[in-house]
Amino acid sequence: MNDEPHVPWSSRLVKAVIPIIVLGFLIAVVGPNFRGGLQESAISRAEAQMRHLSSALEMWIHQHGTLPPGGLQDLTTTDADTGEPWLAQVPVDPWGHSFRLTSLHHERKRYRLASAGEDGLFDTDDDIVWPKYSN
Repeated sequence: MNDEPHVPWSSRLVKAVIPIIVLGFLIAVVGPNFRGGLQESAISRAEAQMRHLSSALEMWIHQHGTLPPGGLQDLTTTDADTGEPWLAQVPVDPWGHSFRLTSLHHERKRYRLASAGEDGLFDTDDDIVWPKYSN
C-alpha cells in the first residue's frame, strides 16, 4: 500500500500557479525599467556620436572658415593638410537614421546636429540635439 498522504489537486494547482504569478509580477516591474535603460543607453550613444561629429566639424571649420557646404558627407573627403579624411564614414544614429546638420548662424559658424530619435522623425519630442544650446 502507498504510505504517502493524498494531496488534493487544488493544492498542487496553487503550488504551480504561484510561481507563474510571481514571474508575471517581476516581468511587469522589471520590464519597463529594462527598456528604459536600453533607451538611455541609445541616447548616450547618439550623444557620443554627435560629439565625435562635432569634433570633425570644428576641424573642418578651422581649416575652411565655414560649415561644410555638402553637409556631413563632406567630412569623408580628404583633408588637404593631413591627406586623411576627417571621418572614415558618417555614422548613423543608434536607430539606423542619418544625423541632420543645421546651420544656426552661418557667419558665426554655429550649428546643430540632431538625431531623429527612436521614431525616426525630426522635430518630435524624442529628438536628440547637439550641442545642447539651440540659438
